[in-house]
Amino acid sequence: MLVEICKECKKLLATHGETCEFCQKSGVFIEGKEVIGEDIGSPVTYIPTHAEGDASHPDCERGVISSFREGRIWVRYQSATGALTPAENLVWG
Repeated sequence: MLVEICKECKKLLATHGETCEFCQKSGVFIEGKEVIGEDIGSPVTYIPTHAEGDASHPDCERGVISSFREGRIWVRYQSATGALTPAENLVWG
């Protein structure tokens, strides 16, 4: 189990893609919305950098959030078991 300090409230917390039990902050954002525990299982689309924000680009992949931590999100994609994905390359849906 990893132990870290919440960047918001400065309390110790065990991390496994969970929000801080004290302040309910995750520090991970997709399109400006903070990812919370209830978002695990939510659909997202990976947009590779070379697609320049075009969610209809053929290299985009759909998946669901399986966990999150430190600005990175584990996404279970249809084409693979899962991948650590930078939040800045994800959009909801």
